[in-house]
Amino acid sequence: MTNTLHAKYLLKITARIGFAELPSVGYKSARAGYKSARAGGFGLRLAMLRKERKISQTELAKKVGIHPNVLGRYEREEATPSIDIATRLADALNVSLDYLVGKIDIELEKNLVEKIITIQKLPQEDKYCLMYSIDGLIQHAINRQAYAQK
Repeated sequence: MTNTLHAKYLLKITARIGFAELPSVGYKSARAGYKSARAGGFGLRLAMLRKERKISQTELAKKVGIHPNVLGRYEREEATPSIDIATRLADALNVSLDYLVGKIDIELEKNLVEKIITIQKLPQEDKYCLMYSIDGLIQHAINRQAYAQK
C-alpha cells in the first residue's frame, strides 16, 4: 500500500467512525492528524471501561477473540480496531459503540434502549400517546427535583 493510499484509507476509516477529518497532504501528516483526532478517545475510554468493570486485558481479549497484546495496542492507541472488533468490544463491555468511540458521552442503559426500540416498532398513534405520557412524566420529575433543591 502506498503512502497516499494509506492516508486515504485512514481518512475513510475516521469518517466512518465519526472522528474529525484529517489533512490529506500525505501519509505522515495524515497519521499525525489521526493521532490528534483520537487523543483521549477510543483507547482511553476502552481502558477506563475495562478497569471499571474489573476485567483484565486477557479476559476481555478472550471474550472478543483477539490477542491480549492487540487489546493493549488499542488501549495505547497504537492500533485501531476494525468495526467488527470495536462492536465486539462494545458488546463485551455492555456499552453502545457510539459511547465506546466517543461519539456520545452518556452511557445508555440497555433496558432504556430496548424500550425505545419497542416504542419505535409501535403504530404511530400508540407512539404519540406514549411520548405524550413520557413527556409529562419527565416534566414532573424535573419539577420535583427543582422544588427539592429550594
